[in-house]
Amino acid sequence: QARPKTPGGGPEWNERQAVIRTGGASRRMAADKANIEVRGVPMGLRIARELSAADWPVLVLGNQPLEEFPFQADAEQHQGPLAALREFAPEGKIVFVVSCDIPLFRSSVAEALSQSLLEADAAVPVIGGRPQYLCSAYRSTCFEVRRANPGLQRMEEWLGLLKARWIDEARLRELGIDPDWARGANTPEQLRALLEKADATQDLG
Repeated sequence: QARPKTPGGGPEWNERQAVIRTGGASRRMAADKANIEVRGVPMGLRIARELSAADWPVLVLGNQPLEEFPFQADAEQHQGPLAALREFAPEGKIVFVVSCDIPLFRSSVAEALSQSLLEADAAVPVIGGRPQYLCSAYRSTCFEVRRANPGLQRMEEWLGLLKARWIDEARLRELGIDPDWARGANTPEQLRALLEKADATQDLG
């Protein structure tokens, strides 16, 4: 018997996986971003629950677990996301990688980006002129490229070896995605601005 498809024509639930990064040093935020509460729920846990509710199997990858979800600890702390992803072995054909510092995140971002892969290896939103590598959809083969190139230091070096599809803000809106749903908050000021905007528009995913 065929397994059910996910809403919107995305990949089947058993062919995909979500990875949440909690390994950042959070120096500019001056607090552990995963534990900062958004409407009474720690931000990392809120993102994990949002994805899980949309049938994305969730793995937490970093230096801090999130209750309720499987956890893989970083081999070395504070070495950046690319170092952590070197040890990651995907369980799905499509992997959505997301950081724990996106306060307005919605699971529809993961759905839209996974459907936007087409023939590409990765679908990466570009917000404010900056690629959001830690809010992107990747094929599992991307992680084979990562393991085959252990000397890579930065995410952009890894993407340079992949066939990436860059999704700008106009295209995100065409897909029904508010760019703020994929926008991270690295400072208290950025977090406050996003939450104030959400309050003003009554939009908190």
